[in-house]
Amino acid sequence: MAKTNILRRFRDDKSGSAYVLAALAIVPMFGMMALAIDYTNHDRIKTDLETATETVALHLAKRVALNPNGNPNDFQEEGKKILAELVDEPVSYDKFIVDVASGKVQIVAKTQVKTHFMHMFGHENLTAKVQTESRFGRQSIE
Repeated sequence: MAKTNILRRFRDDKSGSAYVLAALAIVPMFGMMALAIDYTNHDRIKTDLETATETVALHLAKRVALNPNGNPNDFQEEGKKILAELVDEPVSYDKFIVDVASGKVQIVAKTQVKTHFMHMFGHENLTAKVQTESRFGRQSIE
């Protein structure tokens, strides 16, 4: 009888119920904050990569416009070297084309962003991928 009386009092007691709900809500709140940190870091690195690829594409497009007889492979190596100096993470390329005939430079670059908290959910890395194209205008002047 005393056992059921204690359980009934516990079930009917409403004081302090907000603390229990708050304690249960803390876990998802911390989880969302952790995910926000990883996505913010991903966006920062993606923005840095995008800025660097646009800078390199403009630089190479101007170099091609000034030297249309240059070797495209030399321009590519120069661009990859500059990009490696501008970005802290290792960069891989899906496309890196320098077309000296048209003066067009196309770069599709990506890097892997290591996660701080999302690895608990099975995501060790997030991919930051950017795409840029640049062409420096040439005019024939007589």
